[in-house]
Amino acid sequence: MLHVDPLGSLGGGNGATLWDSAQVLSRFLLAEPALVRGRRVLELGAGVGLCSRVAAALGAKEVVATERGIALPLLGRNAGAGRGAGAGCGVEARLLDWADGRAAERVVEEGRFDVVLGSDLVFGSNGDVHGSLAELLKKLLGRPGAVCVLAHERRDESVDEAFFGLLKDGGLVEREVEREDDGIRLVVLEGAAPAPAPAAPPPADPPPAITPAQAIRDAGLLLKKVVRLRGTASYVDLPAGRIDLSEGGAKVVVSLAQAGVEGGVEEGAEVLVEGRVMKKARRTFFEASAVIEVKRPT
Repeated sequence: MLHVDPLGSLGGGNGATLWDSAQVLSRFLLAEPALVRGRRVLELGAGVGLCSRVAAALGAKEVVATERGIALPLLGRNAGAGRGAGAGCGVEARLLDWADGRAAERVVEEGRFDVVLGSDLVFGSNGDVHGSLAELLKKLLGRPGAVCVLAHERRDESVDEAFFGLLKDGGLVEREVEREDDGIRLVVLEGAAPAPAPAAPPPADPPPAITPAQAIRDAGLLLKKVVRLRGTASYVDLPAGRIDLSEGGAKVVVSLAQAGVEGGVEEGAEVLVEGRVMKKARRTFFEASAVIEVKRPT
């Protein structure tokens, strides 16, 4: 059972009456139950709450129906009447005035609604909140995959053009799914598709591989420059944790701890490490940061 209140004892303003647009939107949900089944639904300007009740009965995971304070008592009564066997998740009635920016922001910050419903939200006499409503819809549809279904009765072409123009300017994508004979439009709104991620830059060329002899000869030039050092491990001192790479009598000491070589490196292995060359006590040291390759002796 659904209560209406034409005398205004529980509800006032437009929210006390069951409007044609709400019936059109409810029939659409009945024809497309997958739209709300298992999803979190928010209804804006719910009025007497028919669309929210239908969404709950169709298997929505959660339904929150919102209205201004003047219409909230009647909406709350209908939300409560909908609880029980066969009513699905039930309906939560909540206060929301679109002109209250902080209240609207709290709804957006919850970030959990997959489907937004609205019927007969826009007409000439509430033009002062059209901008707030458009901004709210834009933010709600910023959630990936979120959609909004509006049932809108044509009354004033200039009002309609201005409001839907605001939605378009906000980046929302509009798709009209049905046009009723009585002048009620069903519109599906979606957020703009995110811009494609910029292409990853091409991989940088690896630092040049140098020999121990080049490292010793050009240590001044190579100081603090990232290079790769290739050489043959002629001496491995595991207790001291180092490798002596050699070539033609030139030797460079590589720290095993810095190189991260597990289990050490056998004498005679060919090692390619990356790091920085530095001079200390008339000796060239290679401050290794990563082992690129180890070819063990056969």
